[in-house]
Amino acid sequence: MKKIVCYFLMSFLCLFAFFGVIKAEGENQDKKDIEDLPNIKCGSSVKSKGLAAASNVKVAYETLEVMEKGSDSKMNYIVDITIYNIPDEVYVEVHNSKSGKSYTIDSSKTNAERSIKLRQTDTSEIVNYTFDIKARTTECYGETLRTIKLSVPKYNYFSQRAVCADVPEFYMCNTFVSYDIDGAKFLSSVNAYKESLENDDKEQAREGKTSVTAAAAKAVSKHKFLILGIVLVAGVVATILVIKRKRSVL
Repeated sequence: MKKIVCYFLMSFLCLFAFFGVIKAEGENQDKKDIEDLPNIKCGSSVKSKGLAAASNVKVAYETLEVMEKGSDSKMNYIVDITIYNIPDEVYVEVHNSKSGKSYTIDSSKTNAERSIKLRQTDTSEIVNYTFDIKARTTECYGETLRTIKLSVPKYNYFSQRAVCADVPEFYMCNTFVSYDIDGAKFLSSVNAYKESLENDDKEQAREGKTSVTAAAAKAVSKHKFLILGIVLVAGVVATILVIKRKRSVL
């Protein structure tokens, strides 16, 4: 009798455990199915409005040279990054590759033109920004509608070298650059550029002289009959004057 009861209890426990596993798996599957469903509230019509609003957002940067006030005047090289046209329907998540931090900006933080300016005072290296424009509406809140990437140049300390004073347009002498400069090749590269400019000036001077000579030859060729006529007339006039002078002497 005890064996029968034990057998019955063991069977009951096995069945309970079996159905418990099936129920847990079913619940997990249902949960996964719910998570995989699209955001029903954020329908295509609602999202299209958000996309239209996000498309107006623009980002740009401006490099500045600002002189510090005071006795020890010092030039600061900074960058202003401006986000334009931030509507109420979206907010912007800003990611900075230098600091690794992220912060959020919405229309409540903008000026009357719905723009906001971010100042970057550390310009010692190139900084990459990512602007994720996300929906701010109840139906689609937090959904990324658009992403803008912006690479901000760094200050080029080589630009203050004396050798750059007369060639600021040379890429190694630009005040702000979006590339690394090889210090070992800097001086030789700038001098090579200057030499090329001198050679170009000499070549242009030679071409100028050649072009003047060619233009004169072309003009003579074009008006040769007129010139010949002028020479003949001048010769005749000169001969007549000489003859008259001889007669007056006699």
